[in-house]
Amino acid sequence: RTPVTILKGYTELLQKYEGMEHFTSERKKEIFELMKQQVERLGKYAQKMSTVQKLEDIEIHTKTVLTRSISDKCNEMCRFMTEEQKEKDGRNIEICVKENFVREEICIDEDLVLEVLENLLTNALRYVNQYITIALLCDENYLSISVEDDGKGFLEEELLNVTKPFYRANKEKEENHFGLGLYICSILCQKNGGKLQIEKGKNGGGKVTAIFPIK
Repeated sequence: RTPVTILKGYTELLQKYEGMEHFTSERKKEIFELMKQQVERLGKYAQKMSTVQKLEDIEIHTKTVLTRSISDKCNEMCRFMTEEQKEKDGRNIEICVKENFVREEICIDEDLVLEVLENLLTNALRYVNQYITIALLCDENYLSISVEDDGKGFLEEELLNVTKPFYRANKEKEENHFGLGLYICSILCQKNGGKLQIEKGKNGGGKVTAIFPIK
């Protein structure tokens, strides 16, 4: 059910009873809270749609950055997002960051790389049970970022479809998940001349790797 459908239903309910006088104070509070949630959901959806519309207009701005800078920002992002997850649902998620850099400096669009990393981590946090492993690897030609969780992993159908816009697994009911995260990552990788790889992790979870060519 879309936010518009749900809001329409509550509006018709209020019209039917000509206002809020028919409801108890508890029910009024519940209705207002549910309507607020759907308005917020609609706002997030609009924001996501705006992002999708702008993807084709993104310009790549490469600059020389330290690989250590990417690692530091990755660790900072992990700390922030795990704390946020704990506040959200009480889970203590552990994230292990591994790195192997053969170069101290690379020429790349760092903002784009971090945007992809944030999307991959957000996606992993949606399905993780307890552990996430992030591998940052850099050789002479490529920077790769792998995010692997210990969740349910990808079904064969999902391996083929998860990078398509608005794709969600049949059993997914999370209202704020619009099926755009991996699609956005795939497009951003392609815009930078790279690619996104989707596979099953060695422990049965999901593994997604973003690969960026470097100069």
